[in-house]
Amino acid sequence: MPTHESSEAFAKLVQTRDRLNEITRRLNEAESSEPGVDKLKIQWDQAFREFESATKGFYAAVRKLRKKIDARQSGKDLN
Repeated sequence: MPTHESSEAFAKLVQTRDRLNEITRRLNEAESSEPGVDKLKIQWDQAFREFESATKGFYAAVRKLRKKIDARQSGKDLN
């Protein structure tokens, strides 16, 4: 039972993963001596940091959801 928060976190995770994958693909296709490769490397580093942040955000949303489910199952409510 996903929440709005967990759905948004997952969407951001997928979006950042896709961006990272696209930059990785472009880097792999580029010759190391091509102009712009250094710019791609900088973009990749930034995309990786964004993906890492989105991963942490998704994990936090899932952990919060897990606590709510556990609380309901034990008869407690954590609203």
